[in-house]
Amino acid sequence: MQNEPIWTGLTTDQLARLWSIGSDCGPQHSAADADQACRDLLLDRLVSSLPPDRALIELLPEILSRLCRQLRPFAGESLRTLLLDPGMDLAVLERIKDHAKELGSNAAGEVERDVALTLYFAALAAAVLPHRTKLSQYSWSHLAQSFQALSRRPWIPADLLALFAGAADCCQEKQP
Repeated sequence: MQNEPIWTGLTTDQLARLWSIGSDCGPQHSAADADQACRDLLLDRLVSSLPPDRALIELLPEILSRLCRQLRPFAGESLRTLLLDPGMDLAVLERIKDHAKELGSNAAGEVERDVALTLYFAALAAAVLPHRTKLSQYSWSHLAQSFQALSRRPWIPADLLALFAGAADCCQEKQP
């Protein structure tokens, strides 16, 4: 009898009842185990960060793009590169214009004044051509005349001559 299983002699109904009683008993968890689970989960949550805001994620590329454009002058790019970039931010062009005014104010001679004036009008042209925006109080007619005059100067590089010529055409289209 020692080798006989304990369910020997039980009917199938009795075995079924015995199994059902045993299956009703799940593992017993104490209150301490529940507290520990809560503590562990809370500690996990406390070291995590907030998920990013969806609206911010959608705006982030535009914000970063604008920031990169505004930081370009600090990256050491040449004035020529900044002036000839059709996607240049107007704030950067405004800074170039102000820089050229300062150069003109501190000019020691006619050559320095002419160069400062050329840089000043190049910043204006760079705003007019791709952005169709004036960075000065000059009329469209005055800007067109100035750009045309600068587009004929033999000492100005060809890429700036093209900028002045294009801006002059744009100003003529804007005239009433």
